[in-house]
Amino acid sequence: MTWNDVAENWAAFSVAIPQRWPFIDETALQRVGGDYSLFVAELAKPDGGSIEAAQEQIDIWLKSGIPADIISAQYGENDVAAPMGSPETDAEILLNDESLLGETRIAKR
Repeated sequence: MTWNDVAENWAAFSVAIPQRWPFIDETALQRVGGDYSLFVAELAKPDGGSIEAAQEQIDIWLKSGIPADIISAQYGENDVAAPMGSPETDAEILLNDESLLGETRIAKR
């Protein structure tokens, strides 16, 4: 995950960020609005930490991948998201092919 992923989906990430950094409130998240420099400053604020330490925290977080709740927020609860860049499997295509649905006829003996 990159900061661009975060910035592009800021509304979804701003819900997840307080789980990682509970001292960042909603007002601060609105002010940040996906801006990396502002977010770094917010992380460094509470304990007077260094900018470098805040950037390191963000780097570790970015390397952890996109949280599942963010992915579901991007696609919606009822959508199925295939991994990016990979085609559907044959089984998925068959399961999604509505032309294969129909009445089941049972042969009489």
